[in-house]
Formats: sequence, structure tokens, C-alpha cells
Amino acid sequence: MLHDHRAKQLILVFSLAMAMVGATSACLDETEMAAEQSGSLNPTNTCPLPRVCIIQQESAEQGCTETYAPHGTVCDDGDPNTAGDACNGQGLCQGSSPTCPAPSKCISTYQNVGSKCMPVFAGPDAVCDDGNPSTMNDRCDGNGGCSGDSIQCPATTDCTPSYTLIGGICVPKHLPLGAPCSDGLEHTAADSCNGAGVCLGQPTECPEPEGCIIAYGIEAGQCIPHNKPKGATCSDGDPSTMDDVCNAQGKCQGTPCGSTPVLFANGANEQTGHATLSGPGESKFVVLESLAGRVAWVKATLSMACDEVSIELSTPSSHPNMCFNHALDDPCKPVATSDGHLSYNCMSPIHWFLDGEKLMLPNPYDCGASLRPCAIIDGAGKELYADGAVGLGTCEAQCAAFPEHINRTCEWAETNIKP
Repeated sequence: MLHDHRAKQLILVFSLAMAMVGATSACLDETEMAAEQSGSLNPTNTCPLPRVCIIQQESAEQGCTETYAPHGTVCDDGDPNTAGDACNGQGLCQGSSPTCPAPSKCISTYQNVGSKCMPVFAGPDAVCDDGNPSTMNDRCDGNGGCSGDSIQCPATTDCTPSYTLIGGICVPKHLPLGAPCSDGLEHTAADSCNGAGVCLGQPTECPEPEGCIIAYGIEAGQCIPHNKPKGATCSDGDPSTMDDVCNAQGKCQGTPCGSTPVLFANGANEQTGHATLSGPGESKFVVLESLAGRVAWVKATLSMACDEVSIELSTPSSHPNMCFNHALDDPCKPVATSDGHLSYNCMSPIHWFLDGEKLMLPNPYDCGASLRPCAIIDGAGKELYADGAVGLGTCEAQCAAFPEHINRTCEWAETNIKP
């Protein structure tokens, strides 16, 4: 038993000793590898020292054999202007120059500084394009930026409601021809677009002022009347009214007057004609004819106040009384009546009645006192009587004074008055 126990102790001591020897050998391999490879520990190894991308070199009959670091192993190629240095798997460390952006109007170029692209800016106010169609006069700001002034399109109107920016230009959008609008003018109406962005209106034509309208003003294309004061005199154009005045609405209004009947008669109270007047200043013409055959043309006129009627003889009457024969120049020339007696041509006055009152036309001729030449001549042409100025009655008496001269003629006012 004791023998076995001592034997196990000897084995344990030997194992520990061997382990320590192995550890020392391992340490030597790691710390002295470079010296061994360079020949300091192994004088026969004359190959260069290893690098990051060549991790081991061994002398061989044909020269140095190299063991390369795997492709992509991080390294440093010693060039400050490269970046992303890595082993290429063939023992070389390679870096790449940085890829800089393309220059622009405001960045003229790039420089590699410490593996970085450093921009070289264009000066301020260099011409550029900021890519914004709503700006103009684009300029560099000296820090690589480009900006422009905003494009201000004209103000919109009724006929140009919007603008579109195309290539930095404001392109208007016009309403079609005839679209309604407002030209802002008070004296026009029916305003409409002309299709080219312009609003045009038609001039307002107001009527001529008349009656109770003094003048017209124009508001929003409409004629606005300016009226006379209420109560101002006017004429409503209606012959059946009187006392016409303007009302508060600029209208002329008159007061109707009642109708006035006029009755005409001759000296024997025979009705010869009538008229009814119903408006101020109204006139009517009446033909008067008596039973004895006398005719006249009378004009009756109602006063403006509708309170009086005036009567006057009118064409074709040529004398101021009803006459038998209007073709005779002398109203007192004797004429034979329908009963065979002599009478003055125009002697009977015309009576007329207004509201029951009997009136008479003026009678400037008084044939009874008229003097005319009178001559009594026998059948042989001998003058029996002559007087240059006698009345009809006197001449008739002289005619009767020569009954023995059956063939005599009796002339008064150049008319034979012999019965």
C-alpha cells in the first residue's frame, strides 16, 4: 500500500514538471517568434519582418515564403488622403480616395483633405439656379447655397382669377368672353370679360329729363332720377285734368275737372249744335246750321281752370254771324231767304247756353245801320234815284216810290232789291 502511494506521488511530480516545461516552451514561441524569424534566434531566417497584411515569412530553399492576412483585414496604407484601408489578400494594404460630389454653380470644386471632401464655394452673388420655379434672380450665398427672390404675380381680377408660374413667368388664366364681371365704373352696365382679362361695360344712356324729373344720376349702371320738389307745377299731358303738380315720387298728377256742355241756338232759339268740353284748355269745333239755312263754324274752348268757356268763329266762317252765303265779301249784302224775303247775308247772332245762362257771340256788324250806294233805274236805263250812302230800308222805299216803272231796277250795295 505504501509502495503504491509513493509511486502515485512520483507520477504527479513528473506530470507537473512536464507541464511547466511545456509552458515555458510556449512562452518562448510567442515572445521570440520575431527574433527567431529575423535570425536573431534563427540566424538562417533572413526574410523581412512581417507586416499587418503579411503575417509570417519563412526562409525556404527558393526564398521567403509569405503568409498573407485575409482580404479585408483593416490596415493603414500610410496615405492621409485615402480612406477605408484594408488588406487585399495578397499582402498589400490599399486605401481608396474619397468620391466627392460633382461641383455645382455654388460649389466650384472639392479638395481631398484628410480623406474628406472639402468644398470650395463660389463667391456671393454668383448666378445659379435654386430649382424653384417660383423664384427669380437666383444667386449663391457664398456657403454653397443657392436662393432666389420669390416671384410676385400681378393681383387677380374678375376676369383673371389666377396665374400659373411657368419657367419663372406668370401665365394668366383668363375667363372666357362674355363672363360677368364689374369694371368698377358707376356709369356703365352689363359689364363682361373680353376674353383677354379686361372687364368692359356698356355706357349707361339716361333719358332726357322732363316733367317732374330735373336730371338723372348714374349709380351701379342704373339711371337714378332727381325729382322736382313735391308740389312743383308740371303738365301730366292729360287734357281732362287741371292744377297739375309733382308728387313725392316724381310723377305729375292733375285734378280731373268735370265736363262742361255747351248748347248753341239761333235768334229763334232753334238748336243748331252742341259740344261737351271735359279738360282744361280743351277746344272743340262745332258746325252750326239754322233752319233758315245759315251756317257757321264755331270753336269752343274751356279755360285752364275749367271755369270759363270762350267762343269764337273759326275758318271756314268768314263773318262773325251765321251767314247765308260765305262766298260774299260783304256780310251786309242783301240775300233772298227761303221765304222769298230779303235779308242781310250775316245778320242773325248766335246764342249759346252755358250752365243755363244765355250768351251771344260778339256782333261787330250792324247791317241795319250800314250805308251803301242806292240807285233806281228805269227800263230804258234812265236813273230815277241815286244816293251814295243810304240804308237798305231807305233804298227799298225809293224803289217802291216808282211803281209806274214796271221794268225798273233797284240796286243797293250792287244788288237788285226789287221785290
